[in-house]
Amino acid sequence: VARAARIAEELGRPVATPEQTRELLGLRGR
Repeated sequence: VARAARIAEELGRPVATPEQTRELLGLRGR
């Protein structure tokens, strides 16, 4: 979960939106 939090922080967005972070991780991992 640290990776998702880091990506969200880099984007400047709160971690309250795990859906967007998951989509970014899924698109990047896929």
